[in-house]
Amino acid sequence: MVSPASAAAAQDRHLRGAGKQEYFSGEGDLITVRPGNHMWETNFVPDLGSIELKSWGDRGAGGTNIMFVLADGTMHAHISEMPVGTYKKGHRHGPGLHVLFVHGSGYTLLWYYGDKDYKRIEWKHGVVFAPPDEMFHQHFDTSQRPARYLALGFGLMLVYALSVAGYLAFVLYGYRAVQGRVLILGWTFIAAIATGMLGVWITVINFLYLLLQIAMAVEAVGVAQGARAVARFIRAEVREIAGVFLVVVALVVAATLASALAWSGVGLIAFVPLVGLAVFPLQLAALLVRGLAFEYLGLTALGAYLTLYQGHASQRAAALDGARIATPLGHTA
Repeated sequence: MVSPASAAAAQDRHLRGAGKQEYFSGEGDLITVRPGNHMWETNFVPDLGSIELKSWGDRGAGGTNIMFVLADGTMHAHISEMPVGTYKKGHRHGPGLHVLFVHGSGYTLLWYYGDKDYKRIEWKHGVVFAPPDEMFHQHFDTSQRPARYLALGFGLMLVYALSVAGYLAFVLYGYRAVQGRVLILGWTFIAAIATGMLGVWITVINFLYLLLQIAMAVEAVGVAQGARAVARFIRAEVREIAGVFLVVVALVVAATLASALAWSGVGLIAFVPLVGLAVFPLQLAALLVRGLAFEYLGLTALGAYLTLYQGHASQRAAALDGARIATPLGHTA
């Protein structure tokens, strides 16, 4: 018989997923890419003020930075620091990024391209603000200690929330409109189709978000330029991308069906004397195998798309280099 303590420990492991145990104590793995793109993979950051950052001088002299990969989540997060009396180079990006200042004090200038005046925001520990879409901003540290800030991207979460809210409003309003009528059976069918469409929509959003992350990491660009790079990538490699996408979807569906069958099959032995005692650990083992299978599928898909994008980027760079033919006057054609 499985003891309550063992069952609780097994359930705790299941709830934590397939992540490494040390991820939940503040430890993690450093994934080195290049300055400005180094990543720290973990599930828990105990102290934003003391976590070690890596050098990133391109954004400002003496600056440091690290990207976060948190619990297989979709929320973008990174933390940066600038030395005393320095500043970050002006930059801009798409909407949805919130800047939280961890320590230090100073100010940020904001402006749109062509503006003659700047907007100024004073900040210190605990201040949060969100630069608008494609608005330039530049941070200045005027304190007696290095200034550190955390940037969190909620754009994808907002898309999820709006999608689910639209779906629920559609279904609930529809049921209320046909309540007490013969049409309710037909509406139930329509609601089922809407549920399937929501699943397809979320899948497409996740797919495009993955490509956007790849483009931003490979090209070292912001959201807007990354979106344009993704559009070029899809136009150029549509067949190959569609092939990988369909294979991944087919494998996910197959893995889901296999997991459901295994779960149901294990449940059938619950009524067998003595043998039924093994149901709970077997179900936990099935969930663990399912989690590992989906982790493997996710990493495989990421590797396939990354390989395709790097090949596309190399071909595009070669084409641009070939187009730069020097003229007799020394200008490019």
